[in-house]
Amino acid sequence: MTTILFWNINKKPLLEEIVFLCHANEVDILVLAECELSDVTILQAINPGIERKYLAPFNPSCYLSFFYRYPPECITLVRDDGRTAIRRISLPIGNDFILVALHLPSKLRMQDKEQVFECVRVAQLIEEAESRVGHDRTLVIGDFNMNPFETGVVSADGFHGVMDRNIASKGSRKVQGKERKYFYNPMWRLMGDDSTGSLGTYVKDCQTEEDLDKNLEEILSSDQVKRVILGLLSEVRLDAAEPEF
Repeated sequence: MTTILFWNINKKPLLEEIVFLCHANEVDILVLAECELSDVTILQAINPGIERKYLAPFNPSCYLSFFYRYPPECITLVRDDGRTAIRRISLPIGNDFILVALHLPSKLRMQDKEQVFECVRVAQLIEEAESRVGHDRTLVIGDFNMNPFETGVVSADGFHGVMDRNIASKGSRKVQGKERKYFYNPMWRLMGDDSTGSLGTYVKDCQTEEDLDKNLEEILSSDQVKRVILGLLSEVRLDAAEPEF
């Protein structure tokens, strides 16, 4: 089982909270967005008292920082262009997979149409990474700054994220003569029956309805990544067939 934690800490010095979450949940891969704490500071705080130590073998991006409890040879940097970071995770046991961490621009700084173009660009980067690695066992996790029903997330040229596991399990569909792969987007579930309050992880107090309830934390999973647990603390279990929430 691999446990992944993604957290946009918004430039806050949440060192104690990071350490607590990682230790309490036995996090294997930690990804932080908008983190101004140095890698050394985090490693010095998180490693004492645990047997399997965290490493930060390479973090070229100023937007996203990765920490792993795997040997360095298990991690391959596929691509990193700032807001999109792609790694190949070769587990000691089991299949390897592609981990894509995102920190897409906020709606405060980018219009909806511009976000669509950004999603198209990122989707192309993911396809290039899958072609380079040789498979599409891909998990996309991060701060999308978009709802799961927005054009960039659901369109065939974007992430092509669907709410239905059965549809996603078909792998792809042909659009304008070209095969377009699906992503399974379980975040829809949090917009309905499983919601316990606001339909998102962040709510902006504003005048217009379209600005309310922006889902900032999303996970998209291709059907070959077998288990995804949602929320700010997100687990990926690769050893079972059905998701648990």
